[in-house]
Amino acid sequence: MTRLQRVAVSALGIAGLVAILGILVPFSPEACRGWPLCNGQVLPPSGGEALVAWIHRALAALLVALLAWLVGEARGRGPAFALSCAALGAVLIEVLVGAGLALGKTGPVWRALHLGLGVGSVGSLAALAVAAFAEQGPSRAVLPAAVVGFVGLLHLGLVMAGRWVEATVLGFGIGLLMGMWGRERSEFVSAGSGIVGLALLQLLGWWLTKASPGSMAMMAAGSVGITGGVGALAAIAWFGPPRVHERPAVPMGTRLVGYWQLTKPRVVLLLLITTVCAMLVAGGLHVPLWLLAATVVGGALSAGGANALNCVVDRDVDALMRRTRTRPLVVGRLLPASALVYGLGLGLVAFGLLASLVNLLAATLAALGYLFYVLVYSVWLKRWTDQNIVIGGAAGAIPPLVGWAAATDRLDPLALLMFLVIFLWTPPHFWALALVRREDYARARIPMLPVVRGEARTRREILAYCGLLVACTLAVASVGRTGPLYLVSAVVLGSVLLRAAWRLYREKTAAAAWSLFKLSNAYLAFLFGAMVVDGLVRGGV
Repeated sequence: MTRLQRVAVSALGIAGLVAILGILVPFSPEACRGWPLCNGQVLPPSGGEALVAWIHRALAALLVALLAWLVGEARGRGPAFALSCAALGAVLIEVLVGAGLALGKTGPVWRALHLGLGVGSVGSLAALAVAAFAEQGPSRAVLPAAVVGFVGLLHLGLVMAGRWVEATVLGFGIGLLMGMWGRERSEFVSAGSGIVGLALLQLLGWWLTKASPGSMAMMAAGSVGITGGVGALAAIAWFGPPRVHERPAVPMGTRLVGYWQLTKPRVVLLLLITTVCAMLVAGGLHVPLWLLAATVVGGALSAGGANALNCVVDRDVDALMRRTRTRPLVVGRLLPASALVYGLGLGLVAFGLLASLVNLLAATLAALGYLFYVLVYSVWLKRWTDQNIVIGGAAGAIPPLVGWAAATDRLDPLALLMFLVIFLWTPPHFWALALVRREDYARARIPMLPVVRGEARTRREILAYCGLLVACTLAVASVGRTGPLYLVSAVVLGSVLLRAAWRLYREKTAAAAWSLFKLSNAYLAFLFGAMVVDGLVRGGV
């Protein structure tokens, strides 16, 4: 991808989340008051919907910076420059209107203007992304993008007016028409299926909640996701020649297995273990089973959706690597367009599920992890720097924050330390794998540390990061939420991990690297499990 494409896609993803949170935050009685400070505090709030509002403001500031960069990148590119300027203008005015809302302007005109500007910025960025990715010029894709954007705005207006039946009929009708009209045009099929899926979710929400004020806000947020169909058009323009849209001739069962494989279930399982452990440490056995189940399902859908989009972005390099060359998109069991809509759909469903059944903070944190993994790691870092896995490790460290927020609707120091533990665990874990698969990464031109800096440097850094990791796990005991059992477990597990890292440093063999990679998975699971068991033994869980 070119730099313009990367910036456009990143801005589009952030703008979508900003728009959704911008709808939900004004309906919260606990949202930030005052501007630019939140409730007069310099530091972010510790939790609740006030923290969500703070995150919304931080993302809006980041979006302004990205759009300013985008205007510079698009200068001299005709429609792209105009669209980027339009998006920047819409967001700047949206920020001012949002400031007015935070300062007490609660009239319906202010809310409608804030909402319209947010959706308008998403639409402008979607059209810009279409123009940036279109291989035969923007004209081919801008028209359907405009159609989907208009439908999204109309649908949103109906929802906000409480016209639930009309909005649902519109979603189904337009979606089916677009699917029939564009049977050989994947952009129409994708957008149409996205609208139908969101209409189904909206209908379910309306039936369950009978259009209460809170549900109206939630369904309005979901309808903004319809403009995600425009985002799908943007990426579809990058899929290849416009007439190559035939569905792979594979059985339905094989395709279903392919969708399952796109989510990388083994990776998701480890993330869910850390999520559940964080919930149990934070809330104990008093956490309701339904809340635990909703968080697990929502977290699995969010992580699986992010993994699916990672497969879309990386399908070219996956084809060059022995470890990944049998993935569904590489061998043709699924079309990239289908995987894209699947990944976007899982992310939207995960946000709606967590926001409606758990709490808005947990949903927002899961969405941040989703966007960070797809946009920051997959789109930017993975092919750009040898520190890709260091910075990108933040995405895998977010699940404990989601679990803690799900149980308490806040973030405490122990939750942040759990985040730091996984953040420090990630580099030695993946660098050990990179030592074993060094030739694969070199063939794919991915700048992993062993490829760029050499194996000796990698082994030294693995040992250093393992030392920092063990020190962090011992620091967990200092916050007063764990007891002797956890401390002993952290010492024993840390000793085993450091011994494996030292063995790799001394032996310099692939067998030692592979052993450390497998051990690190068990290490993390047992460490988080020890926190839970420690609480059970002390009677605090």
